[in-house]
Amino acid sequence: MRKPMTLTQKILAAHAIGHSRPWVEAGDVLRIKVDWTIASELAWNGMARTWELLGRPPVHDRERFYLAVDHTVDPVTLASDKRAQKLTQLSRDFAKESGIKHFYDANETILHTRFYRDLVQPGEVVLGADSHTSSHGGMGAFAIGLGGADITAAMVLGESWIEVPEAIAVDYTGELPFGIGGKDVILETLGKLGRNTVAMERSVEYRGEAVRKWSTDVRFTIANMTAELGGLNGIFEADEEVAAWLARRSSH
Repeated sequence: MRKPMTLTQKILAAHAIGHSRPWVEAGDVLRIKVDWTIASELAWNGMARTWELLGRPPVHDRERFYLAVDHTVDPVTLASDKRAQKLTQLSRDFAKESGIKHFYDANETILHTRFYRDLVQPGEVVLGADSHTSSHGGMGAFAIGLGGADITAAMVLGESWIEVPEAIAVDYTGELPFGIGGKDVILETLGKLGRNTVAMERSVEYRGEAVRKWSTDVRFTIANMTAELGGLNGIFEADEEVAAWLARRSSH
């Protein structure tokens, strides 16, 4: 027996460990495999304490934890402020000790941008210690921001527990006029739906005939601001546009 599922539910069902049926539904509490954990240096500042309390265990997969110095980046502050120096050095020291592959220092990248353009794949589960981890739903991943302790545990274990959220669909029609981008679309959507209303603690599936023409950057921007809607995650179907982007990525 099978049941219809949302995009988020399909991804969670595919990642579920020991689940007794081939489908999931809202309210199910699942143990899931996690493909990626991501954090900024600001998040790691809190995560480090959890890691210490756990006994400084090894990272589950050193190629699947992504850490970027993303918030503390002003060169003057980094050169003169002792607290900022201590904060960033904490991430550098962990990256060196743990041997993670994806560590980026101050002013090398923006936390979500590089991960989105270079690493994330459709259908993956991404847990991040940042509310805008939802950005990666633009590429068709289940991406959600959680607390630092949750991300630390997933970083160490390679798995986590998730309650399957309820879902809403936002359908777009028509074409975007010249000069109108993803930020304009999501701000208009926020204006119509309101913050923390129908999307509150739910999965938001962005769809409709209009989205087929939108670039992955437009989708990234809209999925990013799912946090402002109050949603847990936002997601677009991985269609021909995403396939074309992935093909260009792999050729570089």
